[in-house]
Amino acid sequence: TPSTPSNHPEADDDFAVPDGATLASPLLSLPLTKRAVSALEAADVVTIEQLLAFPLMRLSSLTGVGAKTRGEIREAFDVLSTRFGPLPASTGADQDDNSQPAGPDPADNSLAALAALIAPAASTKDLQSRAQLARILTGLEPGRDPWASQGELAEWLDVTPGRVSQLVTALRQAWSKVARITELRDVVRNDLRQLQVASAPQLSSRLLTSAPDAPGESSTLLASGLLRVATLTEEQLSEPGWIVRRRKGSVVLSTMQGDGGADLAQELAAYASALDTATEALIARHDVIGRRELVDALRTVTPPSGAQPFTDSHLADLVADLCDGAAVNARLELYRVGLAPIPALRAARRSFVSSEPMTADAIGKKIAARFPAANGLPGRPQLDNALADADVDLKWDASAKAYVSPQYTPHGTSAYSASLSRYNTTTSGPPPPAIEIDNAAEFEDRLVKARTSGGLLILVQASNGLTTAERQLARLATSTVNLDAWIVEELETLTANGKPPWATLAAADAAGDGGTAWANVQKMVDAALVKVTARLAALDGTVLMTNLGLLARYDSLDMVAKWRDLLHAGSTSLSAVWLLMPSASATEVPLLDGRAVPVISRNEWSQIPADWLRNAHRTGAVSA
Repeated sequence: TPSTPSNHPEADDDFAVPDGATLASPLLSLPLTKRAVSALEAADVVTIEQLLAFPLMRLSSLTGVGAKTRGEIREAFDVLSTRFGPLPASTGADQDDNSQPAGPDPADNSLAALAALIAPAASTKDLQSRAQLARILTGLEPGRDPWASQGELAEWLDVTPGRVSQLVTALRQAWSKVARITELRDVVRNDLRQLQVASAPQLSSRLLTSAPDAPGESSTLLASGLLRVATLTEEQLSEPGWIVRRRKGSVVLSTMQGDGGADLAQELAAYASALDTATEALIARHDVIGRRELVDALRTVTPPSGAQPFTDSHLADLVADLCDGAAVNARLELYRVGLAPIPALRAARRSFVSSEPMTADAIGKKIAARFPAANGLPGRPQLDNALADADVDLKWDASAKAYVSPQYTPHGTSAYSASLSRYNTTTSGPPPPAIEIDNAAEFEDRLVKARTSGGLLILVQASNGLTTAERQLARLATSTVNLDAWIVEELETLTANGKPPWATLAAADAAGDGGTAWANVQKMVDAALVKVTARLAALDGTVLMTNLGLLARYDSLDMVAKWRDLLHAGSTSLSAVWLLMPSASATEVPLLDGRAVPVISRNEWSQIPADWLRNAHRTGAVSA
């Protein structure tokens, strides 16, 4: 459609409607002066549709608007009326001034369409700075961070920081009238209600996942920008749905929804900062942090009391975004961006055990898939040395033109080297997947370290796997104790003199909780546990304790804390106590018969991985 000129008598130049303009187009896309746009925005008019619905008689009542500007607005109104004709009744002059403008094409829900709607190119010179700022904030300018500071934005636009503040105020007022932005803010509110606290990349990634835009750098930038736009618009509300905190170049958003309100939002932001601090300490010491070590470190940071439980993956993604120079992979391994070849190969060495012959290119792709932000591997012959330095047991076979593992056999039966003979384990099929080997080996390493360092460790396993778990744990423990049997033995000793008779004690126990008789049973059990603790203290090394049901029955879980104190005192040869207990599923704290076991940190307990119970680490591991 050709542009429509105007012959309004007060116009200095003809006003032309840009090609492609629609009723939903913002005024910023029109050849209006900055004064005219500002005057109309002050009257809550930000789109062509709203201008055509605006009563022209109100022009004279607009504060600070001169005759020339009023004439410019009238000219625009005449031209636009000619171009678009009369509005439908629902959007005519009698419509509510607070009505929302029509959105873009309903069929186009892309982020790109929304960004183009709210950040069109400037039609006049005096609106160029504002239009350029809008493009940066919406993610339309490659190489420009939408979350840049006011100082950075001022430098890019060649204006003062004060001017940037003025332009941002004008933009957020205009954006607050766009229905699609209101919908976007609702999406962010809902996401944060679920996540509670998140980094800007986490939230923008969710926006991109639900949008039809093709993945890529440009769409990632758009998602980040539109999150910034939603935040700027939300911030001007008297009761915003979230707050924003910056930490060393990173952005954290926390919800203000729910009973906790602003106080909880601040606590959540502080929690994210504490998680970042804990992660920085890890990444400063290690090139790669395994999932269990990472999760244990994150769980030592206490979340706000009013917060809901967080998933391991969410916390790992959060700290990877906040910690400078860190990345996290699908296995929840945290590693340094630009990870060097040798530590990358060393971290992945178990995945090469009994593998098919691999070319140098295949090894490089395997490492890149596991550590996407790592540096690439060298080619041959440098790769030969890197593999040797990383203790990866792959040797170049010139005849096969590939690297071959000594454990590989064409028929899928592992032929282990002498260093593995102690395991005495064979398989009749292919080795376990690499991730299963890694999960199991990491847990085995944790148990070995726990045996060395000592202390209390609570191990949780489903009831149908307790027997296997006990058998596996027993090979690492110094001795195994059946706690229920010990308690019964001590009770029998205490009643041996007939005061009270064993039958009386058994009858009171059978009657259950309540009354004087049960109180007497409880006193006897307390006395028995004193004896049990003395027997425990007389043992050496690491003790595996099984069958703990009577602790819960007699409400004596406080013994766990007493045994912890015994270990910390270091007054005996006992160094570690492992408590094996059943649990139907993973919980936030270990439960014994529905009662919470008193742990002081996430480091004191763990769910036993199914991969470890299946012996994956012993059927496919290499020597450390």
